[in-house]
Amino acid sequence: MFRKKLGLIGALCALSAALACSKSHETSATTKDSAATTTADAASSDDDSKTNDPPLDCTKAFVPGNAVGILTKPATVSAYTYRPRSCSIEIPDGGSIKIYTGSDFTSELSWNDVTGNSHHGKYTEFPGVGDRALYKTDDGTEFFTKKGKIWCTATLMGENSVPGNFVHQSSAALAAKLGALCTKVFAFN
Repeated sequence: MFRKKLGLIGALCALSAALACSKSHETSATTKDSAATTTADAASSDDDSKTNDPPLDCTKAFVPGNAVGILTKPATVSAYTYRPRSCSIEIPDGGSIKIYTGSDFTSELSWNDVTGNSHHGKYTEFPGVGDRALYKTDDGTEFFTKKGKIWCTATLMGENSVPGNFVHQSSAALAAKLGALCTKVFAFN
């Protein structure tokens, strides 16, 4: 009798182990299938993190002289590392011009914000840059343009915190200078 119980306990343990391994194998297969599906979905998604845009070498597209008439002090050119394909022309004490460009969703988003909602009334059309361009009417510190599938935004940063770093001028005159930076981006592509 003891032998039968021991045999029965052994058989139950073996059956439990077999079932556990079977479920583990199913979970593993499901996880692998799920991971493969997730990888395939990511490859075919609208993921903004990867674009087909060629790299933009900021030091080849821009020179410090591009800031003359916008910034009051000698400037340097660097990649704006918080956003791919973007550049910064800046002076040591905080004034800078940021140029954002690309064909990705993030680049398009700024354009859509300016052209497609209540902010549109705050911007004026600017002819001669890209297919269409707009600048911030009241001070010219923001410039948005599109040429083909490439968007470009040029904007002043820090103009309110350090006013002595920026050349005072009309909004249209400043927009023309910022637009020239986007024209350089379009020529570089």
